[in-house]
Amino acid sequence: MNKEECLSADWIMIGLKDGEQGRLLSQVGEYGKQCGEYGVTPDQERYASGREEGLKVYCTEASGFNQGKRGYEYKGVCSPENRDEFMSGYKIGQKYYETQSEISTLESQISSNDSDIERDAERIQKLSLQVQQGSDSAQVKQDMMTKILNLNSKNTQRETENIRLREQLAVKKYQYQQLKVEYGYQ
Repeated sequence: MNKEECLSADWIMIGLKDGEQGRLLSQVGEYGKQCGEYGVTPDQERYASGREEGLKVYCTEASGFNQGKRGYEYKGVCSPENRDEFMSGYKIGQKYYETQSEISTLESQISSNDSDIERDAERIQKLSLQVQQGSDSAQVKQDMMTKILNLNSKNTQRETENIRLREQLAVKKYQYQQLKVEYGYQ
């Protein structure tokens, strides 16, 4: 917090906002360090009161789902009365997050393979032209042909891997759609 924020702080509202975001009560200590430079001490009671109200918004199934879906860590801030509700949504959100992460990883691997295939295809084309049109020795041409064969082999392996990855991707996307159907969350 800067000087102006510290001097004009409404500790109930700051606590409310922090509660809605699931921040720990110890956050007020951080504000104390920041505002202490300006001679301001947070009103811990007002902050705690606001935070408790904010936690009522945070500690819901819908909020738990959103936190889990974003891959956020639960910090144990919900009271025993509403922890189960929050965790119910959080666990569902984690399933969404894990499946989406797997989808992203597969898409990234496919994209990387596609880029490598394209890059090596261009190298193959250049080497082929050089073999056909060049005045290099037979040994140099033989070495270039070996490089072409190796590049073709790598590209075939990548294309085969992409077939497998695309199948896995289709399965993960289907699983993600099934999560939406099963739980109703988007």
